[in-house]
Amino acid sequence: MFPLGQFTGITLAGASAPGTITLNQPNGIALDGNGYLFIADCFNHRIVGSGPYGFRCLFRCTNTAGSSS
Repeated sequence: MFPLGQFTGITLAGASAPGTITLNQPNGIALDGNGYLFIADCFNHRIVGSGPYGFRCLFRCTNTAGSSS
């Protein structure tokens, strides 16, 4: 859950997962057919997704910025 105006989310359900994930300028969301949420985390240069155990990084999961082209 990401409270309105907050950058840090809280995992409300699941087990054995980190409790928070921090977003930096999220600028897009999508839901798949199973109800999983995906977030484009612009300034962290990654895609974050929900799953049965909370949120996790799915793509570009490093601290290195990507190319602008």
